[in-house]
Amino acid sequence: SAAVHKAPSVFTMASEIARRDGVRGFYKGFSASLCVYAPSSAIWWGSYQHFREGMTRFGRRHGVITSDAGGKMRVLEAAAGASAGIVATIMTNPMDVARTRLQVSGEGTLRGVLGALWREEGKMSLMKGVHARILATVPSSVLMISVYEGVKRLSVIKPE
Repeated sequence: SAAVHKAPSVFTMASEIARRDGVRGFYKGFSASLCVYAPSSAIWWGSYQHFREGMTRFGRRHGVITSDAGGKMRVLEAAAGASAGIVATIMTNPMDVARTRLQVSGEGTLRGVLGALWREEGKMSLMKGVHARILATVPSSVLMISVYEGVKRLSVIKPE
């Protein structure tokens, strides 16, 4: 019978990282992650506001959105959230590809990995995985903004 490879436990892997690299081993790629996620969040929120305002203006101009739009505004917010997710994903994908390479290899700098990708694999290598990231980002963006806007609406104190 063929031997079955059993994956090491989380404890075994953590012990190996601590033994080999010390505490710093648990933070490999942390600064690279900040270089992806901080700009991504800023781009996402800026894009969301831009899309929400533009879609609202368009809807009002064409009579789709009225002062009591209700459900239509929820759809508009979801569409704006999805659009913002796509923009943020596309704009930060090169950094995410480099971050992933850096974390897997454990060697080099973010700048060095970006340069190597560009030189050795071409500029399109920086967009590897963008479709998968978009497929993951769109539903989470829609869910997040729907909950955010819903809580915001529920939090408004109505005058008596």
